[in-house]
Amino acid sequence: MENRIRRRTLMVGENALFKFYLKRLPKIYDTRTLKKMIKEKGDDDFLRMKKSDLFAQLPEDEELSRYPNSLKIDEREYPYQYKFEPGATDDGVTVEISSFLAADVPVETLDWLVPGLLKEKITALLKSLPKKYRTRLVPINATAEKIIEKMPKLKTGLATALSRFIYERFGISIPESAWRTERLPEHLKMRIAITGPEGNVIDSGRDSAILRQKRYKDPELDRFEADKKKWERTGIMRWDFGDLPDRITLTASDESCRIFHIALTADSENDHHVNLRLFERAEDAAAAHPDGVAALFSIIFSKELKFLKKALRLPQGKKALADYFGGSDELEKRLMNRVKKNLFHKNIRTSNDFKARGKAAVMALMEHGRKMHKILLVLLDAYHDTRTTLFKLENSNRDHQNPLAFLAEMREDLARLMPQNFLDLYDEERMVLLGRYIKAISIRAHRGCNNPEKDRQRSGRLSLYRQRLEALLKELSPLSSPNKRQILEDFFWLLEEYKVSLFAQELKTIVPVSAERLDRMLEEIDRMI
Repeated sequence: MENRIRRRTLMVGENALFKFYLKRLPKIYDTRTLKKMIKEKGDDDFLRMKKSDLFAQLPEDEELSRYPNSLKIDEREYPYQYKFEPGATDDGVTVEISSFLAADVPVETLDWLVPGLLKEKITALLKSLPKKYRTRLVPINATAEKIIEKMPKLKTGLATALSRFIYERFGISIPESAWRTERLPEHLKMRIAITGPEGNVIDSGRDSAILRQKRYKDPELDRFEADKKKWERTGIMRWDFGDLPDRITLTASDESCRIFHIALTADSENDHHVNLRLFERAEDAAAAHPDGVAALFSIIFSKELKFLKKALRLPQGKKALADYFGGSDELEKRLMNRVKKNLFHKNIRTSNDFKARGKAAVMALMEHGRKMHKILLVLLDAYHDTRTTLFKLENSNRDHQNPLAFLAEMREDLARLMPQNFLDLYDEERMVLLGRYIKAISIRAHRGCNNPEKDRQRSGRLSLYRQRLEALLKELSPLSSPNKRQILEDFFWLLEEYKVSLFAQELKTIVPVSAERLDRMLEEIDRMI
């Protein structure tokens, strides 16, 4: 209990123990006199301590409950070990996680530590802020109290939740980089102990990155093989396996249980069938299942897809334009995959939904395919026209270094906007907009060569935004949240609209855009992990 609540005040000291026995053992100097006293008393109960003798004070149950014995995630529990020894490597809270379950543990969960230490951690984080933020949050202890009382526990890291709450409650925008977590005392960072198959600790530390290191296959999985075979199948060519639950609990011969997640999976070696497979991690199953659904639709509608393939061929006069993107065969293949993904790539888990989606998809197949084909042809023309414009401008400015450098930058913008795999990257909505951004590059190239000073004036702030975006993308790690990845993508596209507003106003923006809006978006990104 003292290790949990980090106080060495619960048990009485040695002096109290000495006085306890001094009072009860007068004139006792050897075994014989001790036995005689016990015999006279009838038993030795008078020498046994009660809780009231042993403890100076006991914590309330409510206080102890804020230091739980384990971390519970879904149906699994990961035990906590507590130690109160400042300076020791295992001081604070240690969570024990099996190596074969480590990848399942959300790192942001560990960031919240345990409830009993959360206020101390938040207080320390507030005190570590740069002065320009910290002074606006004084008194720090009162602010920490308000945060603990009002801030909801989100499925994000603690720093992201703090930035969001402080911005909403106090109107102070604190970027993620301002939270100096490295300055926290060690006991305010969750310590992770990774255990091997025998339960021995094989790695430990306070850096959550150790959760994502591959180590061992779970040896216990072999005990579930017989039960897994009841669910897993290969060679599937139609939906004949009933509805799929999100999770399955399997029981081994020794009555131990384990949760698995079932998903359809495409077969990388044979596109004439799909498989049903059990996954340990929900995110792996969620990633695989839409691919499996799309592959099964492709098998069922193979005849319709053959007709579609013919309809998606590039006209003879456009085949040369595909050379920029790997050739006509490669581009047609990517277009087919894009159409299939748009219509078939779904998280469907019931037979009825599969039938309904299949019926709707096959009815829309040719129309949607022709629509995507038309969009592609428009993009190929726009891309070719812009490349031609850049080529002509380069030729006419061959003796001038500055315009050539500017046009090289436009080529980079074009390549970044429409890379070889653009059909894999962009959905229909983005592809429709892509032509405007390509046209905007052409317009800017013309105007920038005619009036370079005006372009430089307008592009000053744009360069800063582009540099910030590139830096933020480089900072992304496996631990970065999906929300942050999404908002970075949104920022990329808003930046394209900003370019339209600066250099090709006649194209008009489809959403309101300004430097102030981009700045606010960057502030929001800065507050995220």
